[in-house]
Amino acid sequence: VTTFKPRVHPLKRSEVNKLLTLLQARFPTLHPVRVVRPASIDGTDKAFGDTSVKKIGGKKYLVIRVAAWLPYPTDWMVLCHEYAHAMVWRPEHQEDDEHHGPEWGLAESRLWKVVGSE
Repeated sequence: VTTFKPRVHPLKRSEVNKLLTLLQARFPTLHPVRVVRPASIDGTDKAFGDTSVKKIGGKKYLVIRVAAWLPYPTDWMVLCHEYAHAMVWRPEHQEDDEHHGPEWGLAESRLWKVVGSE
């Protein structure tokens, strides 16, 4: 089992990959997950992160964006929060679906139970 022990501010790419490996091993998603760290999510400093489906090279990915300006441990927490969205993403989800509904809440709870003990 891969363990994750963050040490730096903000997370280095190697630490993001290590956390992602841990999460994907424990919590498979419908599509592979990619994490990117853009300077801004929405052109401001108000959005911390988001998750969306993107087609890259003909293959669908769940892309998690975590704002690059976030310090540790906020960036780590946002990545985990967004991964919970990836865990419950399904093709039938619509834009008007409740983004933080019961299914997402259970996914995030399961995720934190594992990540919090690592």
